[in-house]
Amino acid sequence: MGNKKVEKVENTKEKLSITVMLLCIIGVVLVGLGVMLIRSYNFKLNIIPTKANVSSIQNRRDTYGNEDRVAIVNYSTSSGNYSAEIIDNDNEFQLSAQVILYHDFFTPESVSTTPSGYPGYIAIIIGLILVIKTGPRFFRIIRDNYLITD
Repeated sequence: MGNKKVEKVENTKEKLSITVMLLCIIGVVLVGLGVMLIRSYNFKLNIIPTKANVSSIQNRRDTYGNEDRVAIVNYSTSSGNYSAEIIDNDNEFQLSAQVILYHDFFTPESVSTTPSGYPGYIAIIIGLILVIKTGPRFFRIIRDNYLITD
C-alpha cells in the first residue's frame, strides 16, 4: 500500500557544560557585586574634578569616642558654591591649601577625595554580558540534565 517514512528524532538534550554554568554564575555574582558597590556610593558617580580651598581643620570625637581630624573645604560648581566636611586622619590637608575633590554632576554636595563609582558600573556591565551570553544555555542545561527526566 504505502510506505511510511519513519524519521529518527534527534535527541536535543543540551549537554552538561561546566564552563557555561560557571560563566553564568560568575556573571550573576558580578551583577550583584556591582549593585552593592553602586549602593555603597549611594548611586553617585563622583568623577568631576573641582578645586577646593581648606577653610578650617577641626578635631572631633565620633560616637565611639575616637578622635577624627576633619577638614572643612569650600568649592564651587556650575550649580553654586558648597562647603563639605572631609575626614582627614591621614593629615593630607593643610589650612588654606587648595585640593582637588570629585563630585557628581547631579549631586554636587556629595564630594570625594578620589574619583569613584566606576568599579560598580564595570562589574554590572561585564556581569550582564556574561549572563546574556550564557544564561539561555545555562537554563537549558539545568532543564535537560536536572529537571526533566526521560
